[in-house]
Amino acid sequence: MTNIPLEAEPIDYKGTEVKNKKTIYLDMDGVIVNFVKGVSFILADNDMHFNWTSMRRGHDLTLEESYDMAKMLGLTPSYFWKQIDKRPTFWDGLHSYPWMKELMDMLHKQGNVVLLSSPSMSPDCVRGKTEWIQRELGNYYREYIFCPAKHKLKLAGPDTLLIDDSTKNVNDFINAGGHALLFPQPWNTAYELVHEEYGEDHVYTQAVIDYMERQLDG
Repeated sequence: MTNIPLEAEPIDYKGTEVKNKKTIYLDMDGVIVNFVKGVSFILADNDMHFNWTSMRRGHDLTLEESYDMAKMLGLTPSYFWKQIDKRPTFWDGLHSYPWMKELMDMLHKQGNVVLLSSPSMSPDCVRGKTEWIQRELGNYYREYIFCPAKHKLKLAGPDTLLIDDSTKNVNDFINAGGHALLFPQPWNTAYELVHEEYGEDHVYTQAVIDYMERQLDG
C-alpha cells in the first residue's frame, strides 16, 4: 500500500469526559504515534512503512511475527532496545500520525478516551511519552495509563473498548471480556482489509478514518 503519510501538525486538544458511555483505551505507538518512523531513522536506511511486506518476506516472517521490529531488522531484542534506550529524547521526539486529531475527535463522541501505552524498560520512555502527550494534546490532557502490554487485558470489561495495532493485544482483551478493534497497520490483517477495499491509489489517512468509523458503527 502506498501514500502512507509520515506526520501531523501538533494540536491543542483537551479531553472531555462523556458520561454514561464506554471507556475507549487507545494505544499510542502504531496507532497515533509513528514509532516505526522513529526506529527507521536510527536503525534502517528508509521508512520501513513503505517496504514492510518485502522486508517481512525477506526475513520469512508471518504477518503477526512482523509486529516485532527487532525481527524485521534481523536484530536481537536486547540490541534493538539498547539502541533506542540510549537516546533519551527518542520518545518525546516521535511524530504523530496525520489522522490523530480526526480519530480522537471521532472517538470522544463515542466514549471516554484513555491513552493506553506500554513503555520500554528505560525511565526516559515514560518521561518522553508524557512530554509527547503534553506537546501534542495539551498540558491539561491527563487521560493516560502506562503499563506492560501483558497487563492491558486487566482493563477489559463489558463497557470497555481497546483500539490497538497488535493482534495479540486485541485478542487477549476480547478473551478477557472486553471489546477491541484492530487498528490497520502493515503488520496486521486490518491493513490488508483496507488495502483490498481502497486499492493502491488512495489517500491513506482518509482510508484509515473511514475504516475505523465503520468499525465503530458496526
